[in-house]
Amino acid sequence: MAVIKLQKVNLIGMQRDKKKVLKALQDLEVLQIEEVLLDSDHWRKNPAENHDLDLLVANLEFVIKLLSPFAKKRGALEGPITVNEKKAKAVAENFEYEELAKTCKDLETNYSNAKTTLELLEQAETELKPWAKANISPKEVLESNGYLATYLLIGDKDLETLEKELAEVGPLIDIQTVNSSKSTNYVSMIHHKEYSKRIKEIFTKVKVKEVMLPKVETNIKEALRNIETKKKEALR
Repeated sequence: MAVIKLQKVNLIGMQRDKKKVLKALQDLEVLQIEEVLLDSDHWRKNPAENHDLDLLVANLEFVIKLLSPFAKKRGALEGPITVNEKKAKAVAENFEYEELAKTCKDLETNYSNAKTTLELLEQAETELKPWAKANISPKEVLESNGYLATYLLIGDKDLETLEKELAEVGPLIDIQTVNSSKSTNYVSMIHHKEYSKRIKEIFTKVKVKEVMLPKVETNIKEALRNIETKKKEALR
């Protein structure tokens, strides 16, 4: 009988995969398992090396989890993926796993940032859309000329009362209904600062809700166009 030269192999893996790995090795019937250790002396004596291995495994698991949804789906009749020893060695020697992990982390960061940006843009768009017809200059322009802009939600009857009361305050007031939904009116109002106290008193006589809109650098229509452009950029 010919004598075959044997090689000793130390196999290191995840504890959770131990049963599957041992069964697969035993099914091969080409090796003898001498000892199975949960935590060998080598790893206890080299905590830094152990940490590096844990980090490597964590990075690879992160990459697999991130890329798995984009992998080509195998057909039911294709069977499992098989890799021969030569190909496995070539992959192990040439696989730039650290660069891949870095690229995937950058992708995840960029995706997270884009998602947050998109959510903020959509929120601002939702808040501004009902006021798209309000032809009001930016806040800074109004204030530099002594005026303020106010956005109100108010019912039909209260709106009639509000308009009558405001007509007696002074001429430097402009009030417009820019949108309506059922019994609620979206009202924009520009008034001189000197009327602020009197207007606040009028608000106590009617059922009205002041709305704080997102800050815009131009008018609302232009702001909505800018938001649409930024949304397309975020989706690229």
